[in-house]
Amino acid sequence: MADIRTKSSKRTARLVVDHAMAAVLLAVILTPFDWGMLHEWLGIAFFALFIVHHVLNYRWWKALPRGRWNLRRVLSTLVDLAMIVCIGGLFWSSLVLSRYAFVWLPSMSGSSLARVWHLACSYWLFVLAYMHAGAHLRLDRKKAWQPIALLVGLALGAFEFVRLGVGDYLFLRAMSVAQDSTIPPLLTLARYVLLACGCMAVGCGVHALLTGKRKGEKR
Repeated sequence: MADIRTKSSKRTARLVVDHAMAAVLLAVILTPFDWGMLHEWLGIAFFALFIVHHVLNYRWWKALPRGRWNLRRVLSTLVDLAMIVCIGGLFWSSLVLSRYAFVWLPSMSGSSLARVWHLACSYWLFVLAYMHAGAHLRLDRKKAWQPIALLVGLALGAFEFVRLGVGDYLFLRAMSVAQDSTIPPLLTLARYVLLACGCMAVGCGVHALLTGKRKGEKR
């Protein structure tokens, strides 16, 4: 009975941390770097949640050298490791660029490179993190609305990906985020939520395709 309660508590803790990470990541991407203190403390909150997430999922690290490496596992692991690289890049660039939370540290050179790196890593992390989240959703093809919802989410996410110019941030074609003060904050939030939904749809769809292919191979 105690084991069941412990497992249930850990599962609940993981859900709380994962949902908090999703919300904080969205808040960080919506707060411009020039907002200073708010942006920095939201970033620190995400770093803390990221560490807690990995502590709660330490078994993933233990299982990494073991087991069979199929295409689904390779892609999933590459996404996870790419997120860790992004977190490392954000941590370094945050120390260089900080004007509030880490102002007590000695000044560090490379602010121009750090600003570009910070922007690229932020958007790569956003895309990869929501793809990672989507890969943990389970698509039931017997429920017709789920594949339809997946396609709608994918289409809307792709539209916002282009409209927000995310590709420019990912591939360093833009050196700063374009801010339009005439757009209401709630509309900007809605656009990034749709972008997140699109990334989740990609993760869910790829996972479903690879899972179906694997089952087909077993037959």
